[in-house]
Amino acid sequence: MAEFNLIDPSDQLSPSTSMVVHALEFTPAFTSGMVDDTHTIKIGKLPANFTVTGVAARPGDLDASTGLVFDLGTTDDTNAFVNASSAGQTNSGIQSLTSVGLLYTTTEEEEVLVTVTTAATTEQAANGTFVFMGYFS
Repeated sequence: MAEFNLIDPSDQLSPSTSMVVHALEFTPAFTSGMVDDTHTIKIGKLPANFTVTGVAARPGDLDASTGLVFDLGTTDDTNAFVNASSAGQTNSGIQSLTSVGLLYTTTEEEEVLVTVTTAATTEQAANGTFVFMGYFS
């Protein structure tokens, strides 16, 4: 069996070339009125020159039923990170990115938006947690 080595020694991390991963956490307190219709909710800001490598989110139990659907993105791309999530219906979490969101790099400070695309059936208030992992480029 052949073995192929595609490791480039210059790609290896060293103290002088390593990137520090940062976690930016936003903890919005959602009210029931924010999810009773289609709305855009600003929850934080990504700093300039920040490259997103992951998102972990738990929006809270914002719908006691099964109607709520939301996107997570920026002003330029409202579903850059999460598209059509129902996590707010069951207090479940999200730990993935859309293909557009992976390695999304800001050139200037950008607002992070939760966009309610389908209103909650039985809206209720909840505290959310949204964590963006990434590095400065």
